[in-house]
Amino acid sequence: MARNCPNCASAMQVETIHGIGVDVCLDCGGLWFDSDELRILFAQPADTMDELQHLNQTSVSQSKGGVSKMLCPDCEVLLDEYHYMYNSPLIIKSCSHCGGFFVTEGELAQMREWREMSHSQLTHKEQAAALMAEAVAEHENFLHRQRIFRDFFKVLRIHQPGFFGM
Repeated sequence: MARNCPNCASAMQVETIHGIGVDVCLDCGGLWFDSDELRILFAQPADTMDELQHLNQTSVSQSKGGVSKMLCPDCEVLLDEYHYMYNSPLIIKSCSHCGGFFVTEGELAQMREWREMSHSQLTHKEQAAALMAEAVAEHENFLHRQRIFRDFFKVLRIHQPGFFGM
């Protein structure tokens, strides 16, 4: 079954790269990955991404017409948007029903760059900042638990006055 592109509604063409059938939009350069295909792709050697990158190129120039509502080419439900790897500035579109992903022009390269950057060695200053952030988060969690206990015992005192030997 031919799929339509969630971005421009053009018919998508299936291209097989290293055994992965990727749906390619020849008009806007978008790529559709079925569930787990993107994970499998990232497990491949880095040159696999380079092979896919040429497919993720726009064959015609197109301008954005504002925010669009993209539909899954399989389920025809609105795609969800989320940050790639939770903390990147890159927004990925995904179908919550079938688990597929839509990648627009240039996003594969940005995803690869972000992965490489996130796996690079931290400088001493970055390591110190990360340790400090972890310590602050742990301390805030400790204080939060203490407040919960305080509130719990405050409620017990009100409803069970003799509970604490008073």
